[in-house]
Amino acid sequence: MLVSSKKQVILFDEVGITNDVILSGFPSSLTAYKEISNQNYSEDIPLFRKGMVANKNLKAKKIIIDGMVFPGNSGGPIMIHRQISEINWEFVLAGVLTENIPYNSISKNEKGVLTSINQQNSGYSIAEPMDGVLDLVAIAENAGE
Repeated sequence: MLVSSKKQVILFDEVGITNDVILSGFPSSLTAYKEISNQNYSEDIPLFRKGMVANKNLKAKKIIIDGMVFPGNSGGPIMIHRQISEINWEFVLAGVLTENIPYNSISKNEKGVLTSINQQNSGYSIAEPMDGVLDLVAIAENAGE
């Protein structure tokens, strides 16, 4: 099994709203165009960002993160920083980033006709909780038997 202990992960029901999270990944949009990319960033080193659990979509079983992500962050882990005793803290794997939530700015002319839609990064993102990831691992393990 890829995850040796459930102590290393936190399941959807245990994720608390406003939990601190660490996001990581390789945001490819920083280097997509060599002529304008930031030469101070190396493509082979992940970047980390701190955020928090903004809410949970109970119906879809998704975690909503207040933390900006970009193309290339998808598939990156989200880790929750949780207290295990009065003086000890740990990071546990809570899920995998799947997408950002866009903000749409709509413009209309004086007749009310749509003239443009500008999509921007809202600063929120979606993560698949570990429950689904562990289900996929179990299916793969059973298929190999």
